Amino acid sequence: MEKNIDAFWDNESKFGFKDKIETAQEELHQGFFEYFKERGYREIEPEPLLPRADKSLIFTNATIVPFKEYIERSNIPESGLMVEQKCLRFQNLKNIFNETYEPKYSNYFRMLGVMGINEQRCSLDAIGYVKNKLGIPEISLGIFASSNDRSIFKSWYQHFDVQENTENENFYNWKYGMENIRGRGITISVKQNSGKYDDIGNMVAILKHDEVIGYEFGFGIETTIARKYGLPHPLAASRISEVVDYKRDSLSEKFQDVIMQAVILYSQGIRPGEGGANYLAKKIIKAIVSLSERLGIDNATLYQYLSEYENIEIGLNLEVSLKVMEDVNKFQQMHNKNKNQYIDYVKNQIRLGNLDTFLVHEKGLSKYGLSEAEVSKIIGSLIK
Repeated sequence: MEKNIDAFWDNESKFGFKDKIETAQEELHQGFFEYFKERGYREIEPEPLLPRADKSLIFTNATIVPFKEYIERSNIPESGLMVEQKCLRFQNLKNIFNETYEPKYSNYFRMLGVMGINEQRCSLDAIGYVKNKLGIPEISLGIFASSNDRSIFKSWYQHFDVQENTENENFYNWKYGMENIRGRGITISVKQNSGKYDDIGNMVAILKHDEVIGYEFGFGIETTIARKYGLPHPLAASRISEVVDYKRDSLSEKFQDVIMQAVILYSQGIRPGEGGANYLAKKIIKAIVSLSERLGIDNATLYQYLSEYENIEIGLNLEVSLKVMEDVNKFQQMHNKNKNQYIDYVKNQIRLGNLDTFLVHEKGLSKYGLSEAEVSKIIGSLIK
């Protein structure tokens, strides 16, 4: 397997792969469609990020979404289907203010996927693609599955020494938000220089009333590039790293992630508010303000990052970056006011001799809306 293209790192902070990201993504895209088209798969249109009919999702989050209509109508074509899908998830946002949390993936990414009805054909095509088109040797591949699924993934067991039951049984379940439809999956991983296996994608058996009706093979473009070339994180293979130099620390990774999410959410007409997607936008703006401050990024630089990424991803005609900065400025004003009020509150508790550090700490989080790091810093600076 080809690794370490040129130099990964120009120095500790600047990523040497950044000028190759667009080319690497395009090559992966073209190679995927060429390979599966030659084998008879038909390309379909991707689903919009705001799903047209799927009420189980706020945003399109995987290649299964555009395949669902074929599953629901039980008319998956024998020739098979293929798609490239933009995906948006929010796992990292849930833990954005958790100081110990390190993002494993980026939450805005592209997936490539195929679906068919025959296990042997789908599996052999997927195996051939990973080994021959991606150029990942069999010795570097790790296949992980539940021992309960041997009968539905026969081809993988015939070609690999499948590692079984490394996760709890629920790990192998897939939920689709569809009545009587579920999935059972195996994980396809690549062995890294550290000796650890990192996943690139999955093969999933789609079941209706516990009967297999089809198979889906899917993987993330950025994740696969990162695994193939031994890059430290999928973000390093994402186009955000053409704008914001990738750095191997969790604060910088979180910052890159929320910049992408902000541009994508605002491009869909979503602004901060209460409930659903609007609440997610509100939390993203809060995260951008907090992370920018901690990383020493001023508003001029922040706007530059937003506008450059907007230009790469969607073009500048929507003026997304200006709208994001408008909300950033509003939140900064409110946040600074809350921070000053909290400082006064802590000072008053110290003056009265009533300082209960646990209570004061919790109030900083809940009432004043500060981050864990901000609260700890303020309390630490005032208690001498």
